[in-house]
Amino acid sequence: MQLISPAYRRLTVIAAAVLTAACSNPATTTSVPTVTGPAAPLTAPAVNVQYASLDYQNKNGEAITTFLTGIRGDNISGMYMKSNGRDRGFIYHPSTQEFVALDYPGAYNTTPYGPSFGPDGSYRAVGSYTLPNEKLNYGFFYDASKPKSRRFARIDYPGATNTIPHSTYRNLVVGNWDKLQTGNSDFLNYPTVGRGFVYDLRKQTYAIFSVPGSKSTTCYGVIDVAIAGGYTKPRGIHVTHAYVYDTSSSVLYSYDHPGSVITHFEGIAINGKRGNYSLTGDWVALNGTVHAFYIAMKDWKYQIPVDIAYPNGQTSGNSVYSQDGLTQVIGVYNTGSGPTSTNGYIAYLH
Repeated sequence: MQLISPAYRRLTVIAAAVLTAACSNPATTTSVPTVTGPAAPLTAPAVNVQYASLDYQNKNGEAITTFLTGIRGDNISGMYMKSNGRDRGFIYHPSTQEFVALDYPGAYNTTPYGPSFGPDGSYRAVGSYTLPNEKLNYGFFYDASKPKSRRFARIDYPGATNTIPHSTYRNLVVGNWDKLQTGNSDFLNYPTVGRGFVYDLRKQTYAIFSVPGSKSTTCYGVIDVAIAGGYTKPRGIHVTHAYVYDTSSSVLYSYDHPGSVITHFEGIAINGKRGNYSLTGDWVALNGTVHAFYIAMKDWKYQIPVDIAYPNGQTSGNSVYSQDGLTQVIGVYNTGSGPTSTNGYIAYLH
């Protein structure tokens, strides 16, 4: 893995590929949105954004390449890259400033995503891993309430070459899969091969999630009755659109960031009540530059976006959490120089 964030790397590939990519229609859809709803900005928010860097440190107390991927409560998931290039997963607890290892047993690389909570309040997470001497990506579900030997369970879409679960809520897991001849992560190939899925933990069943008429669909976040991600249409000024899908009403709410050709939601959190959500993601301008942003949704209507830009760094927005009037966006910033040019950050929105 190069010293850039997964989100930044995926979007850089998108920016280069959108003008030339040709791809087949997505697979048959068994779980589909049926209507596109309005996406009307309302009042611009008065937001104060403060930033803090968060990096895993080696035994000498030196910061090393760190990616932050998910946040829920006092749990931040992520990974750090060792000097030999291996990716090791962790959960960070801000209240105790403690990093706890989270690696799939026997894996060469592990990347945790989307933390959540079980019925008893225990920690849950999803993610992906690779095995030694392989490039294929396998999915996993982690449940801290289980005995230690049974905390990890595999999640692999049937017949897929790669499966990458991104988020979990209650009994659902959402993510992406593909059937490439060689193993490549979905974020390296989106939008040409993005296929979404919804997995029911209780029933142990998979359903394809695909926006009608799209060439590809991603599922990056799930909370309450909402699923968030992005989809690519064959034509139009905006090549890739972000969306929130209301599973209770089968309404799809699309969003295109002003000035973008590509917009994608990376994370979603509930903010008070159903229909009110906090969202973060990335957008790409026509010149290929990548930007992070936060946007609120109130009563299923998008508000005015807020820029998320760590000082002096290329920034991606990967996950968001809102509670008691405070919203936190986490992600990665890249300074473009030095052995530890990729770092994690927390943005506090007041």
